[in-house]
Amino acid sequence: MIWIISSLALMAILYFVLLEIHPKNARRVPFYLVLLYFDIFLWVSVWKYLRNKNSLLKKLLTFLYWIPLTGTAIIALISFSHPTYLWSDFWRIYPGGIIFSAYLAKMIPVVFLLISSLLKSINVVSIDRNREISPLKVFVFDKVPYYLTFTGWTAGGIFFLFLIMGILVFSGRFEVNHQPVAINELPASFNGFKIIHLSDFHLGSWHSKNDLQKAVILINTLDPDIVVFTGDMVNFVAAEALPFTHILKEIKAKQGIYCILGNHDYGDYVKWHDPAGKEANMVELFDFYKSIGWTLLANESRLLRKSNDSILLAGVENWGRLARFPKKGDVKKALQGFEKVPVKILLSHDPTHFEDVVSRYFTDIDLTLSGHVHGFQIGLKFGTWKFSLAQYTYRFWDGFYAFDLGPDKKQYLYVNRGLGSLLYPGRLGMPPEITLIELKQNQSP
Repeated sequence: MIWIISSLALMAILYFVLLEIHPKNARRVPFYLVLLYFDIFLWVSVWKYLRNKNSLLKKLLTFLYWIPLTGTAIIALISFSHPTYLWSDFWRIYPGGIIFSAYLAKMIPVVFLLISSLLKSINVVSIDRNREISPLKVFVFDKVPYYLTFTGWTAGGIFFLFLIMGILVFSGRFEVNHQPVAINELPASFNGFKIIHLSDFHLGSWHSKNDLQKAVILINTLDPDIVVFTGDMVNFVAAEALPFTHILKEIKAKQGIYCILGNHDYGDYVKWHDPAGKEANMVELFDFYKSIGWTLLANESRLLRKSNDSILLAGVENWGRLARFPKKGDVKKALQGFEKVPVKILLSHDPTHFEDVVSRYFTDIDLTLSGHVHGFQIGLKFGTWKFSLAQYTYRFWDGFYAFDLGPDKKQYLYVNRGLGSLLYPGRLGMPPEITLIELKQNQSP
């Protein structure tokens, strides 16, 4: 009982910390309460094993089990006076990443234990003590729960190790995806035009500047005509980007580098004490883009030229379906004065904007480039088959999507998985992505 009371008290502290430091994340407290319930449920199973063990082992395993929750409480308390985005790289990234990994790994034995408990409950209800119990029934209701419990804890432990590898190793293994895009009215001079599509750096989560340096070298070897970045440069505040200025300035493209804002770039995840602080944060981000030579497109467009031909690159501010995301994207404003340009490419951070707005009202846009989803950073990929929990939240969550609008017209969407990470500072089965979009003339009649 004392653990339940203590845990609820810690969760209350976390709620008030989030409300003060990261107000938008305070909405996730009901989800954290569910995690807490499962944590206690799992502890009951552990305690049944520990109660007959010697005192030293009992204390050691009890301490280890509650490290994640205790660590969460400590981080929350310190955040009151010193927000996490002001911490050093190590303390900002690794403790939270390990805690997140521990809780995620704990969910595996929880699932197995829930099934085991269900079988035991059925057994209690179904046993007729006046009849002989069959060997099959003994196996199903006695042995199977034991095997399920053992399997759950083993799988959870293995998953935890993989999650740690995702932080230490896989987060820096970049995947280059080459995607040809055939457009009917593409001018001949743009055939083979190369666009590097980047997204979601989340620079506040990088634990190695060397990894970003490797990514920049890889981008430059692809010799792009332009580089585009589809938002979420930072997690919370513009200051997170400043230590990476010298690295990002090294990205080269023949016709420039263009970017847009993502939901995290507005400073909405921080509780500002006055509007002037939030405004100064945005100015700092705009100045950062100028310092690295990137062109920010905020509901505006640029013509890209080759020989005597041109295509349009438009960029909009963030627009997300969910209520907690800004809805500042204005495609009509971005295209104003350029409606007659035959080939249009749009940068829009959130793929729900394509689904709800672009695909319905702006079918003259040939290609939309988005990010935001990250593939939830954890999933499975085998050849063309892929799985992530992201697919239960987003219809378009990873890769290339093509839509037939008629015999002579197609519309395309590409969702980039992002180069960085958020919350979980790693990648597992959903590697960070650099996309090479190559425009092609459509040769079909």
